[in-house]
Amino acid sequence: MKKELDWDQHSKNYDKEIYSITKWKEKRDRILEELKDGQKILIIGCGSEVYLQKDILKEYPNSKIVLSDYFKGMLKQSKKKFNHENLSFKQEDMRKISYEDEFDVIISTNSILMPTIKENNKVFKKCHKALKRDGKLIAYLPSFESCLSMVEKIEENPFELDPKEQVLGDVVDGTRQSFHTTKSIDEVSKGFKSQNLKKVFISESKEELDHVEKLYGEILPRSVCKQIFEWYVVLTKR
Repeated sequence: MKKELDWDQHSKNYDKEIYSITKWKEKRDRILEELKDGQKILIIGCGSEVYLQKDILKEYPNSKIVLSDYFKGMLKQSKKKFNHENLSFKQEDMRKISYEDEFDVIISTNSILMPTIKENNKVFKKCHKALKRDGKLIAYLPSFESCLSMVEKIEENPFELDPKEQVLGDVVDGTRQSFHTTKSIDEVSKGFKSQNLKKVFISESKEELDHVEKLYGEILPRSVCKQIFEWYVVLTKR
C-alpha cells in the first residue's frame, strides 16, 4: 500500500513546520497576474494558510472561491483564520472531485503530490473536466529533477527515491509523494490548448532562504536549500 501523509497533524502550525509557497508575495503575485475579477475559483489542497485567498479577494473582490481539502483540520484552521462571504469550504479528495465546466480557474500550490504518477494524472484530468472553456489550471508543482539533485548532496540521506514513479519517500515513516518532471507535465498538458511552464526557485529572496534553512537546515545545507526549485505552470483548457 502506498502510504500518504496525514497533513492534519500540521494544520495548526503549517507555515512554521512546512514550507508554504503562498507565504511569499512574489509567489502569490504570479498567480494573481493570471486572474480577473468576478471569476469562480477552486483552490485544491488549500491547506490551512490564508495568504492567497486574502490577496485574491483584496485584488478581485467579486471573485467566488471554493477552498477544497481532503483534511478536515486544514479546512477548520483556514476558516478560523479567514472567513468571508465569497469563500466556501469543501472537504473532498481531489482525485474524486466531480465538477464539470464549473470553474474559470483552478489553483494548486504544492498539493498535487499523490503516492503515484497515475494518481497525479487523475487529478489533472479531474481539473480539466471541472474547468470552463478557456479556463486555467495554475499550479506550483514540486520538481523531481530538483529532488534528484538535492538528494545527491545530502550526506545522511533520509529519503528513498523511486525514479519510475518520480517518488520521494520517507524511509522513517514510509510515506510517499510523487513529484513532477517536464516530461510528466507535458503528458498531462495534452488535453489543454496551451502550456506556460517556468522554473521557480523556492528561495527567491534572502528572507525566504533563511526560512527554508530554518525549517530544513538539520538535513539540508543552506547551499542545497538555495538550489531547490519547482515548476510553475499555467494550463489553458481548449
